[in-house]
Amino acid sequence: MVSRFSLCNSRGSLFFVAVRPGRGNSTPEVFRRTLAGTELRTSAQVARCLTDGRTDLLESCIFNRLTDAAATMNAEMADLQHRFQHATGRPAFMSGSGSTVFVVCRSAREAREVQRTAERKLRVVAWLLEV
Repeated sequence: MVSRFSLCNSRGSLFFVAVRPGRGNSTPEVFRRTLAGTELRTSAQVARCLTDGRTDLLESCIFNRLTDAAATMNAEMADLQHRFQHATGRPAFMSGSGSTVFVVCRSAREAREVQRTAERKLRVVAWLLEV
């Protein structure tokens, strides 16, 4: 399954593969359990990567402060994220407050390979997203 979303990106498409465990997360509860931390982080680096067409650097600047809290609430999601990373050899990130996790891909071809790998090794439905 391929989903298409529009994004102002003159440098080409972005590709992601997303998977989701059987159980979702309560967004209010994830926020309640999230510790703010002392390290100042913004999405400025992500925006700069996209603006400059440096999607190869996205993995190094993507972060989600909600991940730790969500993982403690949903062991199935945390396990899926870990197995997704292991199966693909790529960092897997949580989307929003979870429970969907995703991998950034460098091309449509790589995304199709990651999607097949996830479905075969993890035995889940994997969505290929092109932005």
